[in-house]
Amino acid sequence: MLLIFLISTLLLLIHLWLYPRWMRQQASGQAVADTAATAVWARRQVVVLIPCYNEARSLRFKLNNLLKQRFPGAQLTVRVVLDGCSDNSAAVAAEFRVAYQQQGIRLQLFNHRHNRGKCFRLNQHLPRLQPRCDWVLLSDCSALLSHDALAQVDGYFNVPDVGAVSGAYCHGMDRRLHQHWQQLNQLRQGEGASGHLMGGTGAALALRSHLIQPLPADCINDDFALVMQVIAQGQKAVLAPQLKAVDIAPRSSEALFAQRRRIAAGNVQQLAPLWQAMRAKAWPQRLMALCGKGLRAAVPMLVPVMLLSALAVLSQWLGALVALAAMLPVVVVLLWPHVGGKGTVAHLSLALQGATMGCLGALVGIRPSWQGRTQPASSRRAWQPSSAPQTPPQTADNAMLDQGEPYQPPLVSGIKRSVDLLFSLLGLGLVAPLLPLVALAIKLDSTGPVFYRQLRVGARYADKTELIYITKFRTMTVDAEATGAQWARPNDQRITRVGAVLRATRLDELPQLWQVLTGQLSLVGPRPERPQFCGELEQRLPFYLERTYGLRPGLTGLAQVNQAGDTCLEDVQTKLQFDHAYAAALCSISTYLLMELQVLTKTVWVVLAAKGH
Repeated sequence: MLLIFLISTLLLLIHLWLYPRWMRQQASGQAVADTAATAVWARRQVVVLIPCYNEARSLRFKLNNLLKQRFPGAQLTVRVVLDGCSDNSAAVAAEFRVAYQQQGIRLQLFNHRHNRGKCFRLNQHLPRLQPRCDWVLLSDCSALLSHDALAQVDGYFNVPDVGAVSGAYCHGMDRRLHQHWQQLNQLRQGEGASGHLMGGTGAALALRSHLIQPLPADCINDDFALVMQVIAQGQKAVLAPQLKAVDIAPRSSEALFAQRRRIAAGNVQQLAPLWQAMRAKAWPQRLMALCGKGLRAAVPMLVPVMLLSALAVLSQWLGALVALAAMLPVVVVLLWPHVGGKGTVAHLSLALQGATMGCLGALVGIRPSWQGRTQPASSRRAWQPSSAPQTPPQTADNAMLDQGEPYQPPLVSGIKRSVDLLFSLLGLGLVAPLLPLVALAIKLDSTGPVFYRQLRVGARYADKTELIYITKFRTMTVDAEATGAQWARPNDQRITRVGAVLRATRLDELPQLWQVLTGQLSLVGPRPERPQFCGELEQRLPFYLERTYGLRPGLTGLAQVNQAGDTCLEDVQTKLQFDHAYAAALCSISTYLLMELQVLTKTVWVVLAAKGH
């Protein structure tokens, strides 16, 4: 564990500390000549390509912004590509035809009926532009450009071996992203100084048209792939730091989470084109690619690995209680704003929540990539702008079920899964020496297998219900349910002597820690029920099946620590109220953390006091 901690920490230091300092040194020691300040026009034909999906408001600002460009109108074409818009984007674009005609600018509108995704539309339109223009500027609807942006970019293309120019990006309506993009722009400036910019921004990315090649059908980061194509053909990709693209689209926390998830999936996907583009370069460029984009794809995995290994080392050296106590300041900081706290700690809490959400979103994003899964091309939408309106639910009552929307905020879901991973790993490490002793006691006490597997109902979603096999230490005789599933009874004769001890201390549940680690179960949640009982219970208890909607069953739970095992329908009815109370607590981070702490604390007491079952 110590070696794992040291390696993960070293890799994170290289990516997050050494690499940024290297890039700052590159940017200060070498600069790409800026020829954009000259007033010499090369009479190049330019096309500004604007992909759009349900962004009518942003499109109006964008087209008005381009009208004010100080660039010869006869050399400029603006092509608006509407990708199956259901709003009035087409009408907004049509409003500008006369104004563009008066400026001598060609305005082309392509209103496609079906939404196929940004990557599909780029592959459809970019090849058509190659014989008609010298360079293309890809620019998002929500990104506004300075009035001399096209003139600046055109100046960079006076250098023959410059094939791609990216602008600096900033978000004008969300200060949470300001520092992130400022740091990213600094990294790109250092990369651009060497002529090997590792990707660009879709808000302002200019490419020589003859260097553009078709993108893979499942491409996520199209701006990165296009820049890598340029570098692979022996051309330079540079950053124009004075060319700023300001994003005016607002983003909610959920949109930020989705953005992080999508970026992380793209970071893993882009490793292959990164290697293809850089393998023929000199070793400094290859090292730059490895320390930058290469390690960036691994950061979402390196962070939890470092934290978990650090906790394991502390547990080994100082004990589990000391290791858990080390987490207490982090919990206090997270809860501080939710209990009325202000000041520096509150700002630190918001920053920590933002970083946690970004890391969790990235972890969710890279999971399909490492499992080799992608969406079918027919059902994939490669882009979804944050300003796009959402389809309203038909009724308030069935909105959650019809739309499949989780009632848990993404940050709560992510922290809950992190708690599952942390405590399942810690628990497995602590109880590993105990497992052989329990198995031996079971074998000596009665005949039969050590473990008992039983089919249970797992989490429910709008389109499916999961069935899982839970594994427990056997606590009953082998023929306990030979006549079918039965309720547990007081003084149940089917329970073995060792089984009675295991049930009272809940030690029979220990094998399920592995299922918590793999994601079949959660550490805290409703008790998983047998399918044989679910039909009967749903008929007799309203909203019984809803207790696990979007929620994995738990190894322990609010119902389990407040009531013994089920012996009749009334017991289940009481537990149902606890299950719904727990689900309601997941609607905000403060209530979730308090509820989780209460359940875990009481679980420890139940185990130590042998109050189970």
